[in-house]
Formats: sequence, C-alpha cells, structure tokens
Amino acid sequence: PPGVYRLHDSNGDGILDQRTTIGEGFNTHPAFGGHGVSGVTIGPDGRLYWEVGDIGLHVVDKGGRTWTLPNQGAVMRSELDGSNFEVFATGIRNLQEFSFDDRGNLISVDNDGDHAGEKERLVYLPYGSDSGWRSNWQYGKYTDAKNNRYNVWMRESLFKPRAENQAAHVLAPIENWYAGPSGMAYNPGTALSDAWKNYFFVSSFPGAAPNARVYGFTLAADGAGFRKADEKVLTKGVLVVGMKFGAAAPRRHARAPEGAIRPRASRRRPGTAVRGARPRQSARAPARVVGGRATGTARGGPGRRADAVPCR
Repeated sequence: PPGVYRLHDSNGDGILDQRTTIGEGFNTHPAFGGHGVSGVTIGPDGRLYWEVGDIGLHVVDKGGRTWTLPNQGAVMRSELDGSNFEVFATGIRNLQEFSFDDRGNLISVDNDGDHAGEKERLVYLPYGSDSGWRSNWQYGKYTDAKNNRYNVWMRESLFKPRAENQAAHVLAPIENWYAGPSGMAYNPGTALSDAWKNYFFVSSFPGAAPNARVYGFTLAADGAGFRKADEKVLTKGVLVVGMKFGAAAPRRHARAPEGAIRPRASRRRPGTAVRGARPRQSARAPARVVGGRATGTARGGPGRRADAVPCR
C-alpha cells in the first residue's frame, strides 16, 4: 500500500532484503496524480520528515493512535524506525519538496488549486500550523457556479498573504509564487559561493521548458513569521523536478567540485504527457551549478519539445 518504508541490505550483497514500515495509510481518496507521498528527508533534529498531498491520509501509528486527514495534505515526522509518528503541519495541497533553513524553520512552496485568479503560495510551516487548504474546495459543487457561488478558499482569500478578515486559525502564506513549484533546496553557506549563502532554491515547472525557471530567494524575520528579502533567477529553460547538493556526479559524467547543486530535469519521449512535477521517467540533468554559475545543457532544456503537464 502507499506508504513510507526503510529498506536495508542486511548482508552487503547489493540486494535490499529487509523492509521496515515507517507509515502506511496514505492516498485515501481520488485526487490529481502526483499528490501522493514525496519530499522524504532527515530533519535537523535527526527525525524523518515527508509530506503527502491532498490525496489524504489515514494512518495508525506504531503506538496504535489513528491519524486521519481525509481532505488535506500534511507534513509528517517520526523516528527513523517509524516510532513517535506525528503530523507536523496540515492544510497542504501539494508541496512536492520542502527545506529547513539554518535555524530549523520549515519552508516550502505549495501548488495552487487551479481557480481563476489564484496563485501558488510560499509557506512557513511551523509545528501545529494549518495552511488552510481542503481538497473539497476544488471538486464537486465548488466547480459549479450555479450550485455554489461561495468558495471559501477564494472568497475569503485564504491563498493570499495575511489580509483583513482572514480566518485566524489559518497561517497565511508569506507571499504568492510562480507556477508549478517542484524541486527545492536550501544553502546554509556550505555550498556554492558566498553570494548564495542562506538562499532557498525552488524550480518553477510550468509545462513548457522556455518558461521554466529556478529561483533563489532569501527570507527575513517579520514578527513571528517571515518576509521575502531577495530573489534572483538561477537558471532558465530547464524543467527541473528536484534539486540536491553534493559532490558526486552521475557515473557517465565527471565529478563536480564540492557543493555543486544538481537539478534533476524531466526526461520523456516527445508526445508523452506527464501529469505532476515528478514524471515517471526522470534522470539527473547533465547541467549543474558550481559556485553560482550554471554549466552544461540539461535534457528538456531549450530546443527540446515541451510535452509536460504543469505541476498541479
């Protein structure tokens, strides 16, 4: 069943022969493809973090407690063996990836609900927060103006930064964002050059490579939350679905200097439509960024036919 698992090679023969269940019970109802489990990472507290989109969850943890969120996404965490499972933040639609800054604050960008006038959201996700999204605001009567003209998400501006008369229980986004956020990484100063210290990197996966971007931005404290302090464009023309920092390159390429950022670009046959930010076929892109400078040409870049469906 859809879940999060730990795989282990017990005898060093190169075959993963042990599986430990961290959590099962995700994808509890139909929704857009690509809204399932993603973003698995180790947090600064040494615990395992991941997210599920608004396809929902119904999880019974190792202690027997039931966690149910049928119509929204969430960030979860547990120990590496699956114990001490808990829901960390709720009200999510489809994050794909998220990052911790150098002080342990969890930041991400959430995809929008496809309503006219709505935009994606740069979100701060502290423990216990609710970002406000419910999947039932996208389907059924909320798409039929003759049946229901009052959509809570849109009419009460829950997708916008904090505004007058917004519901107080919802943590409003830091600001609105670009189309199709997917890959994300944070540089605390141990990668790239000093010019990129404390930058978050987020890719925009709009479906057409010429419109694709990877943005870098910094945040500044604003009361108990944040505001965006700076923004730059890192790369253009590559449909990036994920990013990681590291020294090792794919086997078919030479090693890169320590701290290079490696965007993972979509890879597909022309004419194949892919829904969501994670195509079924993917590969790390030959392009890389070293010291803040892009080198190489990635698959799916300029000149390649754009067949992908935007991240939703």
